[in-house]
Amino acid sequence: MASIRRRRLRCCACLVVATIQGHTLASGTSGFVTASFSSLRRGTLAGSPRWRCARTADIAGLSTVSTGDLALGLGLLSFIVAYLPQVLRVGQGSAWQVGGFRYFANRGRKAFSDATHELAAKYPGYSENSVFTYFDTFGGKVLPDMGSYSRLVRLIDRGATDVYDHKRGLELRLREFDCPNVFAATYFSASEALEATSSEPDAIFFAKLPEQSGGRGIRVLSREDLCQNELPSEYIVQRAVQDLELIDDRKFVIRYYFVVHQKRIYLHERGVLIVHGARYDRLSVDFDVQVRHDWFEESSETYLLLLQSAEQAWPLLQLDFPTVSGQLLESYMT
Repeated sequence: MASIRRRRLRCCACLVVATIQGHTLASGTSGFVTASFSSLRRGTLAGSPRWRCARTADIAGLSTVSTGDLALGLGLLSFIVAYLPQVLRVGQGSAWQVGGFRYFANRGRKAFSDATHELAAKYPGYSENSVFTYFDTFGGKVLPDMGSYSRLVRLIDRGATDVYDHKRGLELRLREFDCPNVFAATYFSASEALEATSSEPDAIFFAKLPEQSGGRGIRVLSREDLCQNELPSEYIVQRAVQDLELIDDRKFVIRYYFVVHQKRIYLHERGVLIVHGARYDRLSVDFDVQVRHDWFEESSETYLLLLQSAEQAWPLLQLDFPTVSGQLLESYMT
């Protein structure tokens, strides 16, 4: 009897009813699926401790488990709690927990996992009812509801996390290494742009958010527009290149993708040619003329052609437009 009672007490210690901020885990109202023991507060056990322990063990079917098996199970459980993050439901996504630290990230999860494991090892007694959240809203993603968790939101400029995927950060690096002609002239304020182009009354500018792409957030402005409209400080201003080669009197974009690894350039063999739908006017500030090339929209007049090799695009890059553009347009029409 004493041996059975000891086994039941051990089972009770494992299956103690826990609460977080007054919400019992079993009820599901706290939003948790699981939680580590280091972050749980023990709830009050009503009734006789001996009866509750015995009842818990009987329900779990553990009353016949040997002491060795139970010790092994507890050891495995301790390992899982200490070293494997447990999944917590947070709104539309999942949070992860290591020790007393919880985090939610929709990008760079491995980096946050490594950092959280290091913190958990350094501060084993840490326990706080909050979730560190790194959420990238790029592409229209919406920060999920964090439920009852406390939250402190701080916006981090993308330039701090990726210099080259950030127009302001990229321009700073180009200036640092004295590479002025890689892209169109870029300025950090409207006043800088106006001063640099003071002798060009017909200049057109693109005001862009540094972290956006795909035409999102772009404003097309003349010198007069730039003088009259104050831009938010986070915008950059790029001088438009207005003397362009055209296909069928339209702007076009050639895109090829490549990887640079150990000073070698690996070019993807296929690319795309995107031709704007609206006819080009070098003085126009119309978004459709200067920017829009959303070929995927059914109503768009923009069209896309697949380039099967870099050799197919090379004549275009050599500015042999009359021959190549005619061939491409003919293939598109057929």
